[in-house]
Order: sequence, then C-alpha cells, then structure tokens
Amino acid sequence: MSFTKQETAVAVTTFGIAASCLGFVAPNLLGLVAAIAVAAGAVFIVRRVGPDRRSPLCVGLPSPEVSLFLRRHNLTDHFVFGTNLELVHAPNLRTGWELSKMHFEVDPERSHLPQSLSEVCDRWKEDHPDNPDLPRYQLSDVRGSNHSDAPFIEFTFESSRFSRIYPVQEVLDQTFTDLADGDSASPREAFAKVLLNLAECPLPNFLVCHIAVVTSNRQLACFERSKHHGHYYPGKWSISFEEQLCEKDLRGNFFVECIRRGVEEELGYPSGEVSDHDIRIQSVFREFWNLTTGCCAIVHLQATSDELRERWLSKAVDRSEASRLRFLDAGLLSIATVLRERCVRFVTGEVVEEKMLHPTSLYRIWYFGLAEFGARLDRALGKTNAP
Repeated sequence: MSFTKQETAVAVTTFGIAASCLGFVAPNLLGLVAAIAVAAGAVFIVRRVGPDRRSPLCVGLPSPEVSLFLRRHNLTDHFVFGTNLELVHAPNLRTGWELSKMHFEVDPERSHLPQSLSEVCDRWKEDHPDNPDLPRYQLSDVRGSNHSDAPFIEFTFESSRFSRIYPVQEVLDQTFTDLADGDSASPREAFAKVLLNLAECPLPNFLVCHIAVVTSNRQLACFERSKHHGHYYPGKWSISFEEQLCEKDLRGNFFVECIRRGVEEELGYPSGEVSDHDIRIQSVFREFWNLTTGCCAIVHLQATSDELRERWLSKAVDRSEASRLRFLDAGLLSIATVLRERCVRFVTGEVVEEKMLHPTSLYRIWYFGLAEFGARLDRALGKTNAP
C-alpha cells in the first residue's frame, strides 16, 4: 500500500501524539499497537473525507503511448490522466483556486526556437500568406505554494504569434539533427526531460481555457467541434468549450477574463452575468500530443439547457466553431458512469464513444466530478470495476 505525502504526514503526526498519550496508560507492546491503529484510522478518515486523486479510476490512467514515453524518460512521478500531463492543481479540488491568490504577468517574447524549428515556422508562414497570424500567449512559467499560510500561484506568459507555435506542433514527432547534441531526434524526444518544466522547455504552446459549462437545471453542455473550422480535433466531442488566451484577456485574472469572453462569444451568454462566484479554476495541464497548455475550469450559468441552446443558436458570435450542442446530466450517477464506461450518453439518449471524444474530455469530467461530489465520486467509482 502506498501513501500520499498528506497521508504520511497525518499518520506520523497522529502516531506520535497517540504514542505519547498511550505511553502513560499502556507503556508496552499494547500501547504501540494501539498507536498504530489510531494512525491508520486517521489515514482512513483522510481518504474518506477528501477527494482522493488515487481513486480506482486513477489506476493505469496514462494512455499506453503516454505511459511508454514517460517510463522511457523516467518521468513517472507526474500525475497523468489519459494524455493530459498535469502541471499544477488547486490546493482544494472542490473550490478551486482562490481567485485573488492567482497572479499573472506577461514577458516579451524571450524563448528562442532551435534553428531547424525556426525554419519550419518561416516556411509555414511563407506557405500560408493569407493566415492572419494573430498574437498568441504561451505559458512560460508557473510558480507558487499550496502549503503556506498564504497560498498563492503565479503564472508568467510570453507573447508570441500563431506562426511561431502551430507549425512546431505539426512536427513534434519528425526527426531533426540539431536538437540533441548532434544526434537525430524528434522535438518531443529531444526535450522530453523538460516538457513539464515550462521555464526550460523551448517548445512553444498555446494557453487554452477548457471550460465545463453547468446550466441551472444541472446539465453539462457538450459541443461537437466543427469539421470545417479550426486546427484541433475537428469532429470530436468536447465536454466543455475551449478558448485561447488573447490580448483582450490580459487584465486582472487572465483566466477569468478569458472564460467570460468565451462564454459570450461561444455561447451567446452575457459575460457581465458571470460573477467570480460562478467560476472555479482547478488545474493547469499539458496535452501530450500537441503540447498545448490548458486551464481546467468550471462555470455555472443562470440559464437552463433550453435557454442556453437558444442563446447559442441566436446570439453566439463564434457559433460556427461547433456544429452541434448536446447536454449531459450532471448528477453523480451520470458522471460516474461516464468515467467508468468511458463514453458519454446525452440526455437525448445519443451515445458518444471515447474515440470520438476530445482527448481532454474525460479529464475535465473527472475534475468536475471531484468539484461537485468530492469523496462521493471516489466511493461511487470504488463500487464499480473502474479501469
């Protein structure tokens, strides 16, 4: 049996206190056994009260390809869900980060691509003269502490452009000769050791907010990505909508601003009606295949699923980015079933298998379940034969 750092601390502390107290009553082997029993009970309580990231679902979570890659590069200490490599998560998974404790700054473009990758970007730009090449912002560092009396988290972004990021994502598994001390290697392999150390990794990324939308009648909005719009996962179903960080968001809490803007542009829901209390930001991760960084968040809207559908159809500026909108029951049984069976059954009865889901969808569903149900989700999954 393995223990988390939190459980180890609880066990050691409880054992010390119990041994000291029981030493006066039973200063022998019986007292030792009793102290061990008390410590074990404390760990049991911790596991039952708080959401446990080592729940039955978490056994063998990395996809086979990701698992092989992580073992080959001795990166097995990182938490991975499917193809999502987690960078940092909120200290309280149910409430998310305290928004006032999140700090943001932007540095000028300071990273330099290796020569071969820079040439890839230059060629791509020449081949796509009609691409608007909009400014983009990539996450370049995350710093913070969850264990002090004043927990905080700081995010540093750097300015870039679409043409300096997307072309590199397309060649992550192609071989180059100038990336690994003269040896031929792909960008992914050459920089494997620092993929999760953003301050040292030269490979660029977009920052994308992945927002799970909860309606007032307790349903989750699910979007089928347009097959003719966008560069990422066309035709896949997302258990959220995705919004790239842009210049408009660079004020206050960047993530909150991005979420509010996305709600209005993608759903037609007034951004002014989304308060800080409606938003929970839970984690930041890196998606394995394209190395995009993502912010995992939840927003509660004061609209029913029918009202949200009407707004999406009539008011959403960017409605063309999704071809269909469906809804998933947000109850405990429904969420546990999605995670157990790895498919989504909409309230209409339609079923979407895992292969047709956006690769971050189950990760977001899991975090939504932890936020809404805490340890109850672990217990629901524990009663099943979860993978």
